[in-house]
Amino acid sequence: MHDTRIEDLLRRTLRVEAETLAFTLTTSVLEQRLAERRGRARSNRRWIAAAAIAAVAFTGGIVALTQPRGEVPPTGASPGPSASPSPLPDASALLADHPDATLRLEHSVGPASGPTASPASSPATPPAKIEVGRVRFTGPFVIAVACIGPGQLLVEVTTPSFDVPYTQAVAPCDGKPVFSEYLAAPIDPASTGDTFTVTVAEGASWRLAVGEYPASLMDQPAFAPVELTPGWNVVSNGGATLVSTRTGAHITMPDAATRVGVFVQCQGTGLVSISVPGSPPSDVACDPSGVARRVEFPAVGGQPLTLEASVGGERVWVRLIVEANGDIAKTYPSAPPLPVSVATAPYAVPDPSVVAFGTVGSDRQWILPMSGAQPGMPAGDLLPVASFDAANGARLELVSVSKGVVVRTLAAVPAPSQIFDSWADATHDQVFYAMATETGIEFHRVGAAGTDDTLVATVGRDPTGFSAELAVDDSVFVVDACFTGRGCTRTIVDGTTGDPREVDRAAEPLCRIFGIVDGTIVGSTRSACSEDTPTNVIGVPVEGGRSKVLIEGAVGANLDGAFVAPTSEGPKLVLAGPVGPDETPWDVLDIATGETELLPPGAAGTQPLMTADIRLRDGWIMLTGGGLGDFPWQRAFDRPVPVLVNLVTGERIELVNLPNWKGNY
Repeated sequence: MHDTRIEDLLRRTLRVEAETLAFTLTTSVLEQRLAERRGRARSNRRWIAAAAIAAVAFTGGIVALTQPRGEVPPTGASPGPSASPSPLPDASALLADHPDATLRLEHSVGPASGPTASPASSPATPPAKIEVGRVRFTGPFVIAVACIGPGQLLVEVTTPSFDVPYTQAVAPCDGKPVFSEYLAAPIDPASTGDTFTVTVAEGASWRLAVGEYPASLMDQPAFAPVELTPGWNVVSNGGATLVSTRTGAHITMPDAATRVGVFVQCQGTGLVSISVPGSPPSDVACDPSGVARRVEFPAVGGQPLTLEASVGGERVWVRLIVEANGDIAKTYPSAPPLPVSVATAPYAVPDPSVVAFGTVGSDRQWILPMSGAQPGMPAGDLLPVASFDAANGARLELVSVSKGVVVRTLAAVPAPSQIFDSWADATHDQVFYAMATETGIEFHRVGAAGTDDTLVATVGRDPTGFSAELAVDDSVFVVDACFTGRGCTRTIVDGTTGDPREVDRAAEPLCRIFGIVDGTIVGSTRSACSEDTPTNVIGVPVEGGRSKVLIEGAVGANLDGAFVAPTSEGPKLVLAGPVGPDETPWDVLDIATGETELLPPGAAGTQPLMTADIRLRDGWIMLTGGGLGDFPWQRAFDRPVPVLVNLVTGERIELVNLPNWKGNY
């Protein structure tokens, strides 16, 4: 399942507070710390979780479906008058065939032989729904049920952050056990306990057992990379899935597609049967090393395609990568009249398999296959994109926003070093990037032509805080770091000459820089960024000097995604959280006057719009309802039209040319 949020591992390392970074700098540490930080971000948890579940039904991420197992007669079947079902086993005995599962919940109702008398309720009486217990999971689990009586028994599992069941088990009440496995990591790791409810006819006898598998069961194998067919484009790559019966995807085919190809990697023994409606299935043999094999089917451009992979009952890891012989970009309605500075502003959206990008005024989104892409901050026609794998190390590619192609490689470094953030300076035709090494952090400047790669700043191990940012007008690039007992150092890189200079300071570490505008840095600070305490937001001159407290004692998570927007009235700090009244009493802060205001909620109904961290000028900001990526496996199925808002005039413009619900369906 693609996690929309859940969404890149290192994309904004320096645009979140530096308490998230440990300086035993390894890839695993960076990923772990940043994942923890994102978990604390302010978000609409219920909407996110519901969207993730809807992705199972409406999008093309390869998903671990609920895995029903056992002998299952047609739904609704029940024993006839002369049937004599076997007595129900004890609840715990239902897990006898699952020795690696630890019993976490059991429940029994009625005699083992079945109801002692016919139920008193009439056929029109709805089955009763009861809560039978709560379990906090750390790994995948199996539900085992058996029932004797009329109709069928339904088990549903929900988690506290939203009230939509995320998995279930269904058993005809004929006495035969049915098993349903949830073979995925916990959908809500922060859950205090997921709720199990049973819906069954009154008077039925039934048994329920829930067993949890070891979390290590979800340790994925290292499948080798797959090379796409030349001229084809990836339309789904949800990663490896642990399967015991089936998995699959629901993918909207590109408009020009006539064929779909499926790369199958299966680690284990037996066969994986790949099928799509209207074509005979193809069997692919599994092997211990997970060698990729490819099968191909006809497809209809612009139409959804359902892909199913079935296995024979044993748990195996399966990875499906789906490609199509058509461009996957989608064209939307033309943009309304926009200021030139806004229409030409670029944006980029990361996804595990691709990077999507375009301009605010364009009606077409480019999509490039780039596994593990970490797009930096784009500007003009320049989009820097970092990637990493253990075999080839880290690379920084330069993408042309207007042409939709990789222009050249700007940097390549061996593992374990990793390029984790980057900034495009279109004014001076150059790119700044940050690289984690085993000794610390390096900041480089490189020309867009791929020349003159220069080390401009370093941050050693164990700082009390550090951050970096490119000024809104590209005049300077700033790296700020503080160390216990050694004070602070600010490196200022001149955008025109590329020359760095250092300014020593006594204290006041910048945990995160929200923006640099008009010679002023706006950022958060505390005595040590590693402390999980309230933070002050300050404005401080780039060249050093006294700081001004703009906000005192703010909760750090409430500032996630905040950025500085330049306007004709001076710079303003904008929150990137839900717009409108929420736990934070303001959305926009005038840095000069200290005045705050709330943004109106927009035309999205009950769904909150969120500000997008996109470089816009002249006081404009963008509000979106779930991001700008539009992929065959993650359509904009629940997104309102993005909206531009001018912070000075209040003017609002609906961007029907960008991904939204009406543009997709």
